[in-house]
Amino acid sequence: YGNRLNNSAINTLYFNPGGSEYRVPSIVSNNGSSNEKQLTFQADYTNPVSENTKIETGIRSYHNNFLSFYNAYADNNGQQIKLPLSNNCEYNEMINAAYFTFSYKKKDYSFQAGLRTEHSRFKGELIDSAYKFGYEYPNRLNGI
Repeated sequence: YGNRLNNSAINTLYFNPGGSEYRVPSIVSNNGSSNEKQLTFQADYTNPVSENTKIETGIRSYHNNFLSFYNAYADNNGQQIKLPLSNNCEYNEMINAAYFTFSYKKKDYSFQAGLRTEHSRFKGELIDSAYKFGYEYPNRLNGI
């Protein structure tokens, strides 16, 4: 779990090479916050069936929920104007994986065979515009 806050004010002054003021100073203020929750679960198992044979298996599940508000404002004669670089977004990320490995060795040779499967999904939204984006891989898993 994690939370962050940030605030800043940037005052930019413009001068000609001779030192005279080139234009009116610009003031930009930024404020933002984010909240993130991550969870990872992992389990691995190894079974040395015999001196020459080994079976390994495991699963892993990762989940991340992230929410961020970042706003930038320009001061225009005392009036604050929200700048396009403001970014308010939310996303949810999930990755699940499982594996199985079989190993065998005898005298001068050995081999290993395995299988791994993975499913991932990412869903995001730009909150101010309600624009949604994301992916799912594989595209269909049991009708999802």
